[in-house]
Amino acid sequence: ENEIEATPLSIFFIGIISKWPNNILSTRESFTIDRESKSFLKDGHPFRYISGTIHYFRVLPDSWRDRMRKLRHAGCNVLQTYVEWASHEPEPGEYNFKGRFNLFQYLNIAHEEGLLVILRPGPYIDAERDMGGLPYWLLRENPSVRLRTMDNSRNVTECFSAQRLFEPNGPLVNSEFYPGWLDHWGAPHSKRSSKYVKLPPGPVPGPSPKYAYGDVQVHPKAELLSLSSLLKSVTSTWPLTFEELSVFSGLVVYSTKIPKMISDPARLSLYDIHDRGYVYVDNQFVGIVSREQELYVLPISAKPNQDLVIVVESQGRICYGDNINDFKGITTNVTIGETHKISNWEMTPVPLTNSTELRMNIEYLQQKTLNQVRNSNSGGMTFYEGKFNVPKESGSPKDTFLRLDGWTKGYAWINDFLLGRYWPAVGPQVTLYIPSGLLHFDDNKILLLELEKAPCNENSSCNVSFVDIPEVNGPTPEW
Repeated sequence: ENEIEATPLSIFFIGIISKWPNNILSTRESFTIDRESKSFLKDGHPFRYISGTIHYFRVLPDSWRDRMRKLRHAGCNVLQTYVEWASHEPEPGEYNFKGRFNLFQYLNIAHEEGLLVILRPGPYIDAERDMGGLPYWLLRENPSVRLRTMDNSRNVTECFSAQRLFEPNGPLVNSEFYPGWLDHWGAPHSKRSSKYVKLPPGPVPGPSPKYAYGDVQVHPKAELLSLSSLLKSVTSTWPLTFEELSVFSGLVVYSTKIPKMISDPARLSLYDIHDRGYVYVDNQFVGIVSREQELYVLPISAKPNQDLVIVVESQGRICYGDNINDFKGITTNVTIGETHKISNWEMTPVPLTNSTELRMNIEYLQQKTLNQVRNSNSGGMTFYEGKFNVPKESGSPKDTFLRLDGWTKGYAWINDFLLGRYWPAVGPQVTLYIPSGLLHFDDNKILLLELEKAPCNENSSCNVSFVDIPEVNGPTPEW
């Protein structure tokens, strides 16, 4: 009863094959297994494949060919990629195979570059993606759905032994057993040694050119709490989760009224906040609750009919394990004291990925909120914007890195493209990568949403830097 009907992926892959050029499907090519010698045979000859992973949905299309050529010259002869269900079907029955999700074009380029492809369709892919690449709406359609039946042991030898029960002969290959390592916010940067193979003949492609565009001044544009009054909201007696609001990720503003006279201070409890909440009383910042730090209780002072606002941030769902069914937002009732539940909520999703709607409302609010922003002590919950040009003498736009020294935590956009989250206050990642394909010569716009504290002077002007060297090994908390 907890099953959800799967997307017809078989139809999708039949579509891929039907669109593939005839020369890719040549009958003269073959790939088989020689089980006696425990090797692969390509076109009848022993073949050792060395694969490298490039996920098409993580790279702009105009960089696909460049990355594939570099993969070849790193000694790889096979390209490996997942197919992410969440990207291709963001809502039930809504399909996206355009832009960086154009898998057909990606596979054709791989063939043109002489790479074989290991295509991994999922539907679960892990890949350090939100909920392992499964669409969030599975949780909305059936909150008790069972997404995973098991996760493999960390002992690779045991896993391969189990595989031998079903495949007693032939080479041992399982692409999910890999020596992966990750970086986590607030934890030291991970490092590993590498092994090398002989490079193929031909000139080795150089690194993509980088450019330091220097400091850019940004100015306050609008406050988030004011912006939320222009956005579509939902009302409910009790708080709804992101999934119930049809929100994949990002931010939701929860607001209500203090219904009665409370003690001073009173104990405000937000147990099981998923994942981080910024609490305000009549637009005055009270404090932060954090699932990661297990901080769920704040003292507040408030009077009847004052506004209680909680800006909730999803910091992403884990990609594997028993807790992959991870609902976001306020997932239990909010209480004052020990037992008094707060009701009558208004919930407003912030359209972080809908740049058109976001910018339209920011422009509308700019003049209205500018003076309020300038009088703010911290600059938190504020949008900032700046502009810069690409020098004509540089020849063409180049890759660069956004450095946000002094900024705390938030989101960054370049020319309406959401780069992602920045959090230099905890590290280790200090810079955000900006591919050249996002830039043009004139009037490049950078937009920031600072959630906590901005490094502004008395005139509310702040700087960000565009540098040519990334930093992913920055300082992290020791306590």
